[in-house]
Amino acid sequence: MIKAQEWLDKNYPKNQRGDIKKLDISKKNLEGTLDLSDFVNLEELDCSNNFFTCITIVHNNKQLLTNQLLDWEEKEEIAESNSSKSSSISEEIRELNKLMKKLARVEEEKDRKENAQSQVELNRILVPDNLTSLDISNNNFLQQDLSIFSWLVSLQRLLIGNSDEEKFQSGIYNKFCGSLSYLKSLTKLECLDISNTDVDGGLAELSKNEKWM
Repeated sequence: MIKAQEWLDKNYPKNQRGDIKKLDISKKNLEGTLDLSDFVNLEELDCSNNFFTCITIVHNNKQLLTNQLLDWEEKEEIAESNSSKSSSISEEIRELNKLMKKLARVEEEKDRKENAQSQVELNRILVPDNLTSLDISNNNFLQQDLSIFSWLVSLQRLLIGNSDEEKFQSGIYNKFCGSLSYLKSLTKLECLDISNTDVDGGLAELSKNEKWM
């Protein structure tokens, strides 16, 4: 098998990723984790029939906090250089800087806990709104419910099931479980595959969407 991130970095230069709207990396015999956060305009993602255990498809909101923190530190330095004229402004900026540092530490701790609990990293703060198709079927995601998909409100296709019998018999398959009710906010959903998973119940919630099949 091939290390997923190494393969991606070799075949998709970072300076080109922002222009890609459709990414098909299915059936590449890729394993491990994959960071697709540079594909900010992604509309369709097919990474089925591999051996992924973790995929990041969006920016990390910690980067936003880092940028804000640097911005405040820069303003603080400027204010301190003119402290005789703007002591009150300098003090205010120092207090804001302390607050931003505290928020950054809280966010880092939150990310650490979330990354330990979830095998699919999906960040609802900076997710591309135009993601309409997500296919992660026939991989190796650990047991978790469908709440991680509940905010992907633009999705029309969501494929998370298992159809590879050989991999299934070997214990290599997506282990999603729980209720479909987590997907009730996906009102544009037209195609859903949960075959050979432990997802059960909640179908009535989806039947409210007339387009759903």
